Amino acid sequence: MNIAFIHEEFPKGGGEQVTVDLATCFKKLSYCVFVFVWNFHEEKLSDSAREMEFIKLPYSVSNKKNSAFIADKIKRLCIDVLVFPDFIPSYLPSLRRETSAKILFVSHHSPFWELEYKCENGRYKAGRSFGKWLEWYLLRYPKFKTGIAKKRLINRYRNLYCNVDAFGVLCDEYGRVFNKELGFDGETTKFHTLTNPSMNSANGYFEKDKTLLFVGRLENIQKHIDWLLMIWREVEPLFPDWKLMIVGDGPDKGMLMNMASKYGLKRVVFCGYTKNPALYYQKAQILCLTSTSEGWGLVLADAQSFGCAAIAFDCSAGVREILSPQNENGVLVTPFNTGEYVQKLSELMRNRQTFFSEKYRAPMGGSYNKIISLG
Repeated sequence: MNIAFIHEEFPKGGGEQVTVDLATCFKKLSYCVFVFVWNFHEEKLSDSAREMEFIKLPYSVSNKKNSAFIADKIKRLCIDVLVFPDFIPSYLPSLRRETSAKILFVSHHSPFWELEYKCENGRYKAGRSFGKWLEWYLLRYPKFKTGIAKKRLINRYRNLYCNVDAFGVLCDEYGRVFNKELGFDGETTKFHTLTNPSMNSANGYFEKDKTLLFVGRLENIQKHIDWLLMIWREVEPLFPDWKLMIVGDGPDKGMLMNMASKYGLKRVVFCGYTKNPALYYQKAQILCLTSTSEGWGLVLADAQSFGCAAIAFDCSAGVREILSPQNENGVLVTPFNTGEYVQKLSELMRNRQTFFSEKYRAPMGGSYNKIISLG
């Protein structure tokens, strides 16, 4: 079987890492994996990612002009399954007409995450200039307030549903939400739970440092690393032998480094982008996540597999599934109570040894079998 994924940027974040992990499994089954990509960073590829074949798109991934190019490649390469991870292209109907490939859409977020993200992004930009403020509060925000934006998004998802062979969600609860909001009767067979696989599985135990860890894209919208620095500002004086390591890169890195300096934080290390985050999971004792929205939170499962305790805001059903029950698989904090986060993180740091046992390790995922069955 030949399987192809379509990404705007590669590598970038968790969704792209899932593609790499799945491709590793497919290769063991003698399947071929192709990746259509517009913004390609070959220098950042991990060794496993280099096993895939990348196809550079002629236009940005949302451009309708890509349709003929993709259809031609599907035919020439005999691609059986085409996967759209979290991207809703307008040219899906033409791909269905022109090719025989099965089409799978996989949502890597919670249902209708776009609304929350666009609202947060709009408010952020509105604070940067008076013109942006007027644009947001007079033109854009009313569409969210009145529900117009949500209605339009629901129509997009309905059209998407009609033009795919399968619709992947990260947990059963997300499928139920989509069923209800899209107006289906609950008996539809296109929704499939495809839990993100955690391939960072490790055997044995590691000598842990007194380290808190963040791994992810350095973008305050949704990820809110700025909140993590605020939390660490309260925690750092209480634990003089601990440090916070921030692994990743992104548009807000400079601002976050300035923020850490302004706060006078002494034990924050910005490690930059890495092809192998496992090296950090091995040493860290606690993984901190401060996102306002996470579909599945792959870093939580990855951290667990290396014996890291994890703490996060209870922001979605996906996060809840990974970290529940409370104080057994992780620590859930009331959204978005930073004071409670400080309290629970401090308690976890004082009692960290209770989390380091074999039962807290996350198993490797196996959702790739469901993708194979679509062929």
